[in-house]
Amino acid sequence: MAYVNTDTTYYGSNAKEVRATANGVPFDPQKFESATVALVHDSLNRTIVLNRVVELKGKTTFVNPLPILSSDPRGTYYVLVIWYDKNGNELTRAKSNFIYLT
Repeated sequence: MAYVNTDTTYYGSNAKEVRATANGVPFDPQKFESATVALVHDSLNRTIVLNRVVELKGKTTFVNPLPILSSDPRGTYYVLVIWYDKNGNELTRAKSNFIYLT
């Protein structure tokens, strides 16, 4: 099952980034072309950061830093990763456990 992990669960006001590690197994990594990595505020259902990762063909795992600012709303978040093929079709998606900006 595809998954997303983060480097920690709680991020204080001095934190600069959330490091997300994503793994797309059991899907064939030769079909991966790109992925979007989103930091989503849970209660607002609002994406705070959206990154696009390219050149993923053959890679089962990647790490992506999501920048956070002290001005970002505090609260409960999760990281959502969606993998795409070369035609932009969604292959799979995975969501991290909840993380907290305090």
